[in-house]
Amino acid sequence: MTTGDDGDEIRVSERPFCPLCGIRGQVLYAKQRDRLFDAPGQWDVMECRDCQLLWLGTIPIGADMARVFPPAQSCTPSPQAKTDGGWKSIFLQSILHTTFAYRHLPVPRGIQWLGWLAGRLPPLRQKAAYHVNFLHGLEGGKMLDVGCGGGASWRG
Repeated sequence: MTTGDDGDEIRVSERPFCPLCGIRGQVLYAKQRDRLFDAPGQWDVMECRDCQLLWLGTIPIGADMARVFPPAQSCTPSPQAKTDGGWKSIFLQSILHTTFAYRHLPVPRGIQWLGWLAGRLPPLRQKAAYHVNFLHGLEGGKMLDVGCGGGASWRG
């Protein structure tokens, strides 16, 4: 069970084994909160030592799913990182470029070290990571997305 912000218990099913290769995983991040959609509860992120897959170590049971993901919840694309050339924009782009491998973003060579350093500071890394959730402008990589969010189709 995990407890929501309202104090009510959310019934969960444990998932200690990797859904890809079946190896018992280890907790990578314990008791995480959903900061994007503010879903109630705390969730462990598991990692497979064999194939490096990440997954939720607990998932809500079907009867409690609506409490975690209400029907009115929708996915709204984030605003793209501004590219107006201002200092905030350059600072954000330098973090995305050096910490999150957004190599397509234009960052002056002399500023890249600033993004590398800022990306090591949790509050700044987290702020920049918000833009990573929506994967704007990435090409040539591989990604597996299991789920459909609100089920709507949109192009960012």
